[in-house]
Amino acid sequence: EPQFVFGNGKRITPAGGNFQLREPVIEAANLKSWAIIYHKFDFDTCDRLYQTLRKCSGAYGINVTEPQWIEVESKSSKDWEAALKATIPKMKDPLIIVALIPAQAKKTHYPMIKRFCCNTRPIPSQVVCTKSLMKNEMSVCSKILLQMNAKLGLTLWQTQLPKGLPKNTMIIGADVFHNVGQRDKKRSVIGFCASLDPAFTKFYTQVHFQAKKGDEFMTTIPNLVKKAIQVYFAANKKTYPD
Repeated sequence: EPQFVFGNGKRITPAGGNFQLREPVIEAANLKSWAIIYHKFDFDTCDRLYQTLRKCSGAYGINVTEPQWIEVESKSSKDWEAALKATIPKMKDPLIIVALIPAQAKKTHYPMIKRFCCNTRPIPSQVVCTKSLMKNEMSVCSKILLQMNAKLGLTLWQTQLPKGLPKNTMIIGADVFHNVGQRDKKRSVIGFCASLDPAFTKFYTQVHFQAKKGDEFMTTIPNLVKKAIQVYFAANKKTYPD
């Protein structure tokens, strides 16, 4: 089985594909500007989340400073969105938004937060349900922290590479998804991903809607591959993949 390599150079062979990461990550985040939004009744839970994230951070080498606290009195998703619009633009280079939401508000608050963080104010986001912190807080917060680190585009670990692999190798994955929502029920969608570095820890991703529903044949794959090669070229000091 291949080994995993961590930030301190330690190598681990996962037993049956399972392992608990307790080693420094390869690229650690410095969370010096970030925000937590929560309902006022959940302040104690939110503070516990922050404190536990700090406790977990040392093992991974991640720096967690105090966030911008965004307390909302209303349970309306519109009021939560208004609070984000009023606070985030005033922050200096915010890295990520963490939203602590009640489980019963997931259907309304989750899509709003993702829409805001993808369209209105593009910024990585991490949504956490209050009930997820009821058991094994350290384990849950460790996973949350690693997700936040990864969403910032930073490498957690890398796998041992096959011998004889050319240095400038690009791995490409593509698939077609058909079970799309009502709005796009007449079109299937391609998911495309290509590696950008020799360790296969950085990626270029893209989606493309097919001309019709149920179409498996990817007629646009040449354009997707061409764009991936251009991004690789720019990311690797004007070197193309072998």
